[in-house]
Amino acid sequence: EQATLIDFGKLNADIVPDKNGGMTQ
Repeated sequence: EQATLIDFGKLNADIVPDKNGGMTQ
């Protein structure tokens, strides 16, 4: 289930980098 969060986080980072503190990968 954690893998989904990581994958989702990466996708979200592209859309909302603010959540990651401005970290776009």
